[in-house]
Amino acid sequence: MLKRSPLASGARLGYNRGRFTERRRLAGPIMMHNGTGGKVREELARYGARRVAAGLTAGSGGNLSARDGGRVWLSPSGLALDELGADDFVAIDIADGLPAADGARPTSEFRMHLGVYRQRPDVNAVFHTHPPVLTGIVSSGAGFRPLVTEVVFYLGRVVALPYLVPTSGELAAATEAAAREADTILLPHHGLIATGATPREAFHRSVVAEHAARAIEAAANVGKPRYLTEPEIAALRALTAGAVDNASRKESAG
Repeated sequence: MLKRSPLASGARLGYNRGRFTERRRLAGPIMMHNGTGGKVREELARYGARRVAAGLTAGSGGNLSARDGGRVWLSPSGLALDELGADDFVAIDIADGLPAADGARPTSEFRMHLGVYRQRPDVNAVFHTHPPVLTGIVSSGAGFRPLVTEVVFYLGRVVALPYLVPTSGELAAATEAAAREADTILLPHHGLIATGATPREAFHRSVVAEHAARAIEAAANVGKPRYLTEPEIAALRALTAGAVDNASRKESAG
């Protein structure tokens, strides 16, 4: 059974002059997270701009976050990602879902991010984008399958969810469950969730997924896409496993 987030199980959210607060009985004071995590927030601001430049989202669509110890920094709600500065990101405690006191309002999909971090201690960044070609292919019912080798090399384990209403508790719960096994999560009629050990990895997975979708689109325009077979995929995974083993041996020898 999924562990329910405090914010998904009856806690009430309130807004005070554009600020985000949580109305709940507390045994102690809310932890303050202001003025910290500068390096993490600066990196998120850079990748927010790069995502827009890469055509992975438009306007204020999508969101991104990164782990910083026991908390997570999230993009705020309603602001264009290519206009964000480091000071715009919002901190929320991963364990109990509490925001920094009187913090700016985080993305409305913050529960989706928290669920991933709770399930995957190896994940330090979550990027949710709205890539147009990938979203179109997944929403068409055609399915997203490996046509190019990069899908096998870089996307990790890929899972497609059924359509669920954005920002809903159902989507947050489904994402949390999928994240136990998946590194890249496809959302029909919505977009993509890419996880990573670093913001760089989450960004690269987002870019590779859209690149792969464009290759499928190009193949369909001139003929019938010939996807990689299961034996071909297994051979590529063996190459990846071998590279990891070699790197581990070199590190041990050093």
